Amino acid sequence: METTNHIGQRVKRARLGLGLTQDVLAERVGCATQTIRKIEAGERRPSYQMAERLASTLGFSPDEQRAFVADARQFETPTEPQREPEQTERRQPRNLPTYLTPFLGRSGLQRELARRLADPDCRLITLLGPGGIGKTRLAVEAIRVAAPHPYDVAFVPLASIADAQEIVPAIGAALEYSFSGAVDLTTQLVRRLREERLLLVLDNLEHLTEQRGLTTILTTLLHHVPGLTILATSREQLMMGGEWVIALDGLDVPADESGQQIEQIEAVALFVERAQRLDHSFALQAENRVAVAQICRLLEGTPLAVDLGGELGSHAHLRRDRRRDRPQPRFSQPGRPQPADGAPQPASGLRALVADADRRAAAHPRQAFGLPRRVHPRRRSAGGRGDAQRPLGLRH
Repeated sequence: METTNHIGQRVKRARLGLGLTQDVLAERVGCATQTIRKIEAGERRPSYQMAERLASTLGFSPDEQRAFVADARQFETPTEPQREPEQTERRQPRNLPTYLTPFLGRSGLQRELARRLADPDCRLITLLGPGGIGKTRLAVEAIRVAAPHPYDVAFVPLASIADAQEIVPAIGAALEYSFSGAVDLTTQLVRRLREERLLLVLDNLEHLTEQRGLTTILTTLLHHVPGLTILATSREQLMMGGEWVIALDGLDVPADESGQQIEQIEAVALFVERAQRLDHSFALQAENRVAVAQICRLLEGTPLAVDLGGELGSHAHLRRDRRRDRPQPRFSQPGRPQPADGAPQPASGLRALVADADRRAAAHPRQAFGLPRRVHPRRRSAGGRGDAQRPLGLRH
C-alpha cells in the first residue's frame, strides 16, 4: 500500500513524463490547479472519482488504473479516518471590503444570515432592499461573524457591469483565475471550481436581473459546482428556484417624536456616531433630541440617509459654535477628503442611486423614484408596530 506522499509523487512523475504543467493537468482532469498541487505534495488524497480521472488522463494502463485507484483510496480506515478539505482547511475571507466605521444595529439579521450561510441547503441567498439600505455591509459583517470559513470567499462587485455575460470574467478576476483557449468561459469556470467549496458574494445584481443570461449562468454554476454557495445583494429578486430571500427594512426608529429614551435606538445611534466622528463634542441634548428623532423617522431609518443626516447635523452644530478657534469643516468642497479604507463609499452609493433613478425615469417616468417593484419594506418603529409607509420620493 502506498502512502499519500507516494501517490502524489506518482502523479507528479507521470505528469512530468507527459510534459504537462499542473495547470494543464488540472484543466484536463476538471479541477483546480491548487488541488493538483496539494495531491502532489501529499497534503490531499484524491477522491475515488478524482483518482479515476487522474489515472485515465495520465495514460495508465487498465491494470495500473485499477491499482492506482485502489491505492489512492486505501487510507480510509478506522484508525486513519478520512479528513475532507473542508474540515481541515479553515480559510479566512479574502478581498472583502473593509470599513473604518462600526457596524451598528441588525445583530439579529447578522446572525440569521450567518446561520443561512452555514446551511448546505441554502445555496442561493438574496439580500433584498432599496439602495442605501445596507445590503453590502450586512453581507460583509455576516461573513465576518461566521469566519473562519471551511470554504473560500470571493467578493465580486457588479455595479459597473452592463451585461450578464461579464459576470463570469468578473468572478474569474476575483478568484485570480485566468481564462484561456476557445472553451466557453462558464465551462472553464465550472472545471476550475468543481472540487472547491466557495462562497461567491455577487454585489449589486439588480440591473442584471431581467437579462436571461444571468439565470443561465447562475443555474449552471450551482448545478455543476456542488460546493458553491451564492450570496447576492440586489434591489430585485432573482426569481430563481431555490432562492432564499432576506428582505431588509430601515433601521429601528423612534416610535414618536418626543425624543425620550432614544439613545439605544439603531437609527439614532448611527446618526450620533456619524456626527461625533466629525465633531467629538456632539451629543444628544434637550435642544436637539426631538430634531434627531424627527430626522430618523423622516429618513425611515435608511442607513445611508441617516449617515449623511448625521454628517449634516454635525455641520449645523459646528456652524452654531461661537468659538472662533474651532475648525469649521467645509463639506461642499470638491476636494473634500474621502476615507481610504477601500470600502464602497456612501458617496459612490449615492451616485449609483441617482444614476439608477435617471435610467428608471427614462424608461418608466411614473415609477422612477419609488421603491423597486418587488420590494415593499415595512418601516419599524422601536417600541411600536411597523406600519406601512409610502417611500419618500421626488415629485415633478
